[in-house]
Amino acid sequence: VLGIEANSPFTAAKLAVEEHLAAAPIAHTIVQSTIFMDTWFSPHVGFEWQSGAVAIYGDGMAPMRWVASSDVADVVAAAVADADSANATIPVLGPEALSPAEAVGVWEKVTGTYIAPNNVPVDAQRAQHEGAEHPTEQSFATLMLRYAAGDPPASMPAGLPTPSTSVEDFATATVEGA
Repeated sequence: VLGIEANSPFTAAKLAVEEHLAAAPIAHTIVQSTIFMDTWFSPHVGFEWQSGAVAIYGDGMAPMRWVASSDVADVVAAAVADADSANATIPVLGPEALSPAEAVGVWEKVTGTYIAPNNVPVDAQRAQHEGAEHPTEQSFATLMLRYAAGDPPASMPAGLPTPSTSVEDFATATVEGA
């Protein structure tokens, strides 16, 4: 995950794997993607567009380059055959930077209905992280804080496919498949 810190069991494990790979005497490629649309536009994290209410972590203004998991898979497949990707860390970003509030606007356009945002303040997320009694709870709180912060600066390397699934494309496919 692009821009994570080792402040939960989940993120610490991911970073430990990256460090292990970087130190290993084998060719490797580390792929760090931004926020997956497949996860963050789903009921699992409170994005319930069908009921007209969605959770927004933070103020909803930090831009992110939302990415579809299928686009990340395309980059990974291409990186395997790309000599320049050996022993590299590759950021994978979606085609457009939209804040969560803007993304909700796209979903409203696609569905033709108002979607009420329920903003979860960063202070509440920090309190959840600090008070977590279970590693899974702490890990989810870490990811929600990452979401609230928006994407760190990064760019896709040349020579690999550029993700092309927009938030509107993803929302349209999701709504049509529902």
